[in-house]
Amino acid sequence: MKKFVLISKCFMLLIFMTILFCNIYVILEQLVLRNIAPKFFGYSFAIQNSNSLDSEISSGDLLIIKESNQYQDGDIVTYIKNKDTLVSARIKKIEDNIVTLSILENNAVEITTTGYIVGKVVKNLSGVGSFINWSKNPVGIIVLLLCTIVIFEMPHFICVLISKRKNKTKNIKINAV
Repeated sequence: MKKFVLISKCFMLLIFMTILFCNIYVILEQLVLRNIAPKFFGYSFAIQNSNSLDSEISSGDLLIIKESNQYQDGDIVTYIKNKDTLVSARIKKIEDNIVTLSILENNAVEITTTGYIVGKVVKNLSGVGSFINWSKNPVGIIVLLLCTIVIFEMPHFICVLISKRKNKTKNIKINAV
């Protein structure tokens, strides 16, 4: 049982440290290096905060964006607008480095260059962005911290319950004799 507790705690600690490392990396990229879209192995992540692509991507979705050098008409991309905002839109037309983008929310057309495009949206995880936004507020932080403590201590608690149950059955057998 003690091996089980030790292995589970090590596994949970590994997961926790990985998440912590990723968060520190993102914070350093954004605050120190002023990179609005930090990349992990060519992938960036963004939370959709509007319904600019209502039919496929909704507000509150987490977007997984892959860095690319080639784009085609119809691709959904995320680009940097005004140096501090990420916007997702569908490519309407590309000529040389000039990209015309269609934003469905207000039927607007944006024009940018390929240098401002972060990458193609390859996957959207519905609702995950809303959860991440929730986890950034004080209530979310407290709830996640409590859940982490409970999950981290659960293997130990289970082992204690099992050992108490075994001791009770031993005591019952001893008293019966």
